[in-house]
Amino acid sequence: MGDDHTEAVRDMATDALAPVLGPGTVDTGLHPLTSGASRQSWVFEAGPEGGPARRYVLQREMIRPDPAAPPEERSLAMPAQAGLIEAADRVGVPVARTVAAGGRDGLGYIVADYVDGEALPPKVLRDPDLETARSGLTSDCAAALAAIHRIDPAGL
Repeated sequence: MGDDHTEAVRDMATDALAPVLGPGTVDTGLHPLTSGASRQSWVFEAGPEGGPARRYVLQREMIRPDPAAPPEERSLAMPAQAGLIEAADRVGVPVARTVAAGGRDGLGYIVADYVDGEALPPKVLRDPDLETARSGLTSDCAAALAAIHRIDPAGL
């Protein structure tokens, strides 16, 4: 991705975290993680002026939603998704903590704490180093699903 694109994402990340961290800096380590049909994920480090930096992930839309489309045809707006993630966190679902959410230039975004781990199914299913994690995966998923059912939809 070109430098202009990276600078646009850096500006989005800096603006998103300014209310949380105060005047902060985004590390030059900003780089894309994945790119899907409608979203991109970027990892970066940021911290308050003179303070320690932490690692974050910014996920943003690549395609502007059509505001004229009926609600059932639009994807769930990212700020609304951030609200769902926060509700899941409150009932004990293991999620990356949402730090900021909003929109810039017509594109929604979520900034969350970076969580180290593996998400590629072939690696999760076959890597011998992940045997311990695999042995508890079914019960971890069941506990997360049970917690999701404790979310009060009236508060969403």
